[in-house]
Amino acid sequence: MDDYFSVGGLLSAAFLSFSMALAPPAAPPAAPPAAPPAALAQRIFSAWQQGEKTGDYAAFKAFLGPELRQFSHPLAGQAADAAALAKLQELIAGREKDPNHLTFSRVELTSSATLFTFHFDSQGTVSGAFPYAGYNVISLRLENGRLTGFREYFGYVNPAWFQK
Repeated sequence: MDDYFSVGGLLSAAFLSFSMALAPPAAPPAAPPAAPPAALAQRIFSAWQQGEKTGDYAAFKAFLGPELRQFSHPLAGQAADAAALAKLQELIAGREKDPNHLTFSRVELTSSATLFTFHFDSQGTVSGAFPYAGYNVISLRLENGRLTGFREYFGYVNPAWFQK
């Protein structure tokens, strides 16, 4: 091998190593962007559906926090501020004790910047054993990536189904 090429190769390698040592460190990977509000609303609604199908609301409860300031339900009434979270937790506890077993169809989403309203049909049993088939609406309000409002509406049901 020619001395020129071996010295040249060594000098090139040394220069490359030196320039890499002087280069600024690579930036850490950027945090993944926050989920778009519509995607977050879909995850929350899917967690709600899971609870309504099986009685297991654990995934839905993970979205609940002190930011929830508005709750409305045809049979449980309305609540605002801190009482909203307590009222929704009370509703869930009742459904965990006497679960609904519902399937969903024809789900449609209507939304604005902060309000995501799911319209759907559901069928199965409610409050432990009562047959149900009807049209339902769940509206979720999201602000700053958090659930701040939950409203449930449904067609006729016998209020006695929900009295303990």
